[in-house]
Order: sequence, then structure tokens, then C-alpha cells
Amino acid sequence: MRLIKQALFTLGLLLSMAYSLVAQAEQAINHTVYLWLKQPGNVEHRQQIMAAAKQLAAIEGVESLTTGMVVSSDRTIVDDSFDVAISMEFSSEQQMNSYLINEQHVAIVAGQIQPLLASIVVYDFALIE
Repeated sequence: MRLIKQALFTLGLLLSMAYSLVAQAEQAINHTVYLWLKQPGNVEHRQQIMAAAKQLAAIEGVESLTTGMVVSSDRTIVDDSFDVAISMEFSSEQQMNSYLINEQHVAIVAGQIQPLLASIVVYDFALIE
């Protein structure tokens, strides 16, 4: 009887882990990118980056894409040191990972965005309903 209980416990644990992995793989993902320019505040470079980023919306897997410029703030909790932000949503982590290695994504970032940047920070998080 003890052996059966251990086997059932182990089976339940494995099923729980498998379900958790499947659920995580199917969760929508927000991919947010913060960009600092080599020439901070350069409006033309901000516009160039946002125009280049909008091209990324056509890549398979991108559910939505928005771009914007920093909003200055006097609140100490707000980081307003960046120049441009890009926010994207994907239906799953797998979709995001496929996008990240997509040739069009790599070419746009390397050719049109990266040359204007001093720094970049990315935050990815699962969207919880």
C-alpha cells in the first residue's frame, strides 16, 4: 500500500510539473525594450528608431507593438532617463523566442536601431489573466 501511495504521489507531482510547463509555454508575453541614445534627446534619432521598430510588427508572432518617447517626471520612483520605449506582445514565450532570431528582426535592429544606441534594457514578463 505504501508503494502505491508513493507511486501515486510521484505521478501527481510529475503531472503537476508537466501542466505547469505547458501553462507557462502558452502564456502571453510582454516584451518591453528601453533605449538610450548616443545623442540623448535627439528627436530625429527617436523618430528613426520608432519608425524602424514599427516594421517589426509585421514579423510572424508579434501580436501587438507600440512605441513611444519618454515622459519627463519629477517623481523619484519614475525612471525617465531613457529616450524611446518599445512594447510588444506575443501569444507565447515560444513565439517571442522565434521572433528574436527572425532574420528581419536581427537585420532591423543591427542596421537601423543599434547604431543610434548607447544602451538598451529589456524586460520580459508573462501576462496573467
